[in-house]
Amino acid sequence: MPRAVHQTSAGLGLDLALRPGLGVTVTNVHRGGGAARAGAPRVGDVITRVNRQPVDGLALPEIAAVLRDATVVRLTFVRKEQLR
Repeated sequence: MPRAVHQTSAGLGLDLALRPGLGVTVTNVHRGGGAARAGAPRVGDVITRVNRQPVDGLALPEIAAVLRDATVVRLTFVRKEQLR
């Protein structure tokens, strides 16, 4: 599910953890951040692509740098409910 998320003064407002073989899991969505304002992704969702590029195989600092440096980020993610 792709979604454009805009940076705010609070950034994207996401805490992430690696999920090897799949992507990164959203562990927290902070109020006031771009993700909270966009309504997506949510805690437990797995981000599989950032700006149409797969994130599997990237280190978390690399992913965080891409997310931090962009004004608008296109995230593709899988809802946690779809992972079961």
